Amino acid sequence: MTESSDVLRFSTTETTEPDRTLQLSAEQAARIREMTVITSSLMMSLTVDESDLSVHLVGRKINKREWAGNASAWYDTPAVARDLSHGLSFAEQVVSEAHSAIVILDSRGNIQRFNRLCEDYTGLKEHDVIGQSVFKLFMSRREAAASRRNNRVFFRSGNAYEVELWIPTCKGQRLFLFRNKFVHSGSGKNEIF
Repeated sequence: MTESSDVLRFSTTETTEPDRTLQLSAEQAARIREMTVITSSLMMSLTVDESDLSVHLVGRKINKREWAGNASAWYDTPAVARDLSHGLSFAEQVVSEAHSAIVILDSRGNIQRFNRLCEDYTGLKEHDVIGQSVFKLFMSRREAAASRRNNRVFFRSGNAYEVELWIPTCKGQRLFLFRNKFVHSGSGKNEIF
């Protein structure tokens, strides 16, 4: 679902075109838009083929203007439990390392997670930076070009590396040591961050 439309789109995989769309009420759409970048769930009744169907939605805000996740009918409890536990295990993996400033990027350098310590250092909120390029937000052009190359090599080869970068913070420039490590999303999809 997008910020500008109250239409929920369903597809069998995230890379295929929607198989079905449903017009939501303004209230239903607002409930989905309340979901943050941390995987969460909600239950609602949707009208499908003129019949009410109770569904369990498990998802999150994936960038500034979109929400995505899984939908399961209530009678499909094992699927709901599996989807929720996969999503929550990803969140728990992030929380378990919360004593460090943690930024999780996709292969293009777009921010997927930005923990509280990062918020404290930068003055930016996670919900404002999700989906944005870390290269544009925090680096000079020269640093961004080098970091993009390192990021491509990291995702291609899988070899971890460390790099020191000066990052603007609320208290001026600070030197950060970045240690890269693959994190699996836990969504059930083959996503590596």
